[in-house]
Amino acid sequence: MDKCNEFNKTNHEQSTKVAKAKHMITQGAQNLTTELVKELCSHPNPPEDCQRVMKCMLILLKDEKEDFTWVKCQTLLQDPDFINKVKSLDIDNMDQSIIDRATLITKEETFNFDAQKKNGGCTAFLTLWAENVVIYVPEY
Repeated sequence: MDKCNEFNKTNHEQSTKVAKAKHMITQGAQNLTTELVKELCSHPNPPEDCQRVMKCMLILLKDEKEDFTWVKCQTLLQDPDFINKVKSLDIDNMDQSIIDRATLITKEETFNFDAQKKNGGCTAFLTLWAENVVIYVPEY
């Protein structure tokens, strides 16, 4: 019976973790606005933390492997459909290699919502979204 109870507890914890990550993914995406995206895109040379967040976005949205220049990041942000792409990414069918590459970035100390708030709303909400995508996908 202890084995069954342990299984139920573990299963519940995983379900809760997945549900929380899914909720935070939605929150991150819903709080993105065109104004916030334009503000981030307008920086000629944003802090490295911002660029790191955008590198993660290039990986998650475009499966980018080589070109992580700020110009490439700006091109992604300038896409009129950028916010919709974030909101509609099929996270239930993502390739594990994409998640693995993104996870290397999200594990960095400053890759979290609170640390990114100082860099602006767009960076903070993209961080919230990305860090929860990499939590959600391996659990799902």
